Amino acid sequence: MPDVKRFVYIPLTEERRFLVFAMDGDSGKLTLKHDLHLPAQPWQLCISPDKRFLYQQVRDRDKGYSGVLSFRIDHDTGGVTQTGEVELESDACCVSTDKNGAIFAGGLFVSGDGHRSPGRRGVWPTVEQPLERDKGAVLVTRP
Repeated sequence: MPDVKRFVYIPLTEERRFLVFAMDGDSGKLTLKHDLHLPAQPWQLCISPDKRFLYQQVRDRDKGYSGVLSFRIDHDTGGVTQTGEVELESDACCVSTDKNGAIFAGGLFVSGDGHRSPGRRGVWPTVEQPLERDKGAVLVTRP
């Protein structure tokens, strides 16, 4: 089996951090490599299709903050370096990129009457926006 480096990213919501583990390809054994503290609670995350960037949605309900952080991934160590941040109008229920990694898309919760409101039913999609590929910057706007 080729020596492929595999990493697992696990957000710890209540502790406001996420962990990076190296995974042994043969045994599946996980070894903690990085412990990243975040400014708010992590929720959804996704990785760009080219595996260069990780996008972590975060929120702090006490401060009324919700946002998405972007990180450049180091393929040798699994470590990440923050490259961007954008504040959202409401909590995102999902984060994703298109299959080419050129467009970032998310969705915000809305109530039955169409008002944006965290924790309510329904999804209000954001406008899809191009990413600055070299920076992994997150661009999210409302329609």
